[in-house]
Amino acid sequence: MKKTRCFLALLPGPQLHRQLFDCARQLRARTPSREVRWSRAEQLHLTLAFFGDLSDEQIEKLCDALPARFRGIGPVSSFIDQVSQFPNPANPKVIAALLERSPSLQAVQAQCYLPGEDPDKHYRPHITLGRYRRSPHTPVFNPLPVAWQLEADEVLLIASELTQEGPVYTELAGFKLKGA
Repeated sequence: MKKTRCFLALLPGPQLHRQLFDCARQLRARTPSREVRWSRAEQLHLTLAFFGDLSDEQIEKLCDALPARFRGIGPVSSFIDQVSQFPNPANPKVIAALLERSPSLQAVQAQCYLPGEDPDKHYRPHITLGRYRRSPHTPVFNPLPVAWQLEADEVLLIASELTQEGPVYTELAGFKLKGA
């Protein structure tokens, strides 16, 4: 049976996308390339829920269920206050733009879980700019303060195919956030 690696995400709008990409480019210029695998521009997103491998039947059921779950939930607005090593600055896995858990983001994220799953209360919303490679000499930098805004009115179901060059994302479905 064919399985597809899937997740739900929000995409940054054009202005935020440019800010994220410019920040990553500046960080890339001062970080040895062997230390970090940087996200490509088309990979920048905020993961709401990661499902792993789903069958075609599971994807179809999810696509049927999500419009009702998002009914009445309006667009997401969330503030990004820093770019930092994450999740633990002493032993980071990624460099990411960190978002506040705004009420609108929490409302959308709460509807993204499969039945029987509990939302991760410790989840810190973030947009990954780069992933550290396994290295004993990970450079440390202080968080970079920023003042950016994420605005999104659509949740996307995305398929992720892992390749040698990094993941390749394909949009499977979109779900509008319209509010009441």
